[in-house]
Amino acid sequence: MILKSHSFWGKRAVFALVIVAAFLAGTVANQFQSVQAEPNRDGFSNQIIEISSGVTRDNPVVVYALPDSTSQKLDTLLWGDRVLYRGIEQTDPAGVRWRQVDLAEGITGWITASLDDLNTKRLVISDAVFTTPGIGVGVTITVAADGNGANLRENPTVGATRVRKLTTGETLTVVAGPYQAEYFVWWQVQDSSGAMGWVVDVQAWFTAPVAQ
Repeated sequence: MILKSHSFWGKRAVFALVIVAAFLAGTVANQFQSVQAEPNRDGFSNQIIEISSGVTRDNPVVVYALPDSTSQKLDTLLWGDRVLYRGIEQTDPAGVRWRQVDLAEGITGWITASLDDLNTKRLVISDAVFTTPGIGVGVTITVAADGNGANLRENPTVGATRVRKLTTGETLTVVAGPYQAEYFVWWQVQDSSGAMGWVVDVQAWFTAPVAQ
């Protein structure tokens, strides 16, 4: 009788573990939920400042708490990072131009952004049009010339492991998205070999059939 009771409670424990596991699996599956996005519409208010390949680890873009290089350092930006620019700028007594930005984590700070930074495209300011015309779940997209070398990543974040780089002319099937993170909109795609990953939707990187 005691053994039977232990068996009963053991089965209940196993059942409970199965329920917990299913819940956790559902949580993981749903962590990349779609955002409301429409083709050919701006994804964000204001503008985006993107860090270009001209920024290196030896000469990064530092985000400060105040428009003052002696204030607290909040973050270091490198090639590929994006921040939201709210159009607020300030020039300090030394003549250095500062721009106020929001990081993906929601933190507000300041970066130096001179005209030279913009003219040399060390920093690129753009309207954040984030959807490729015609893109959507189930659509087959083609990597354009500007998208050659784009990263296919395991998760929708620039810090995620890179699956591989994309090449011009290859086709990808969109299986999920759009998901918004780090001031990018991401789509989950599958390539011709069956490999899956996430790509950022950057203007002119991809083409898709546009419905007539």
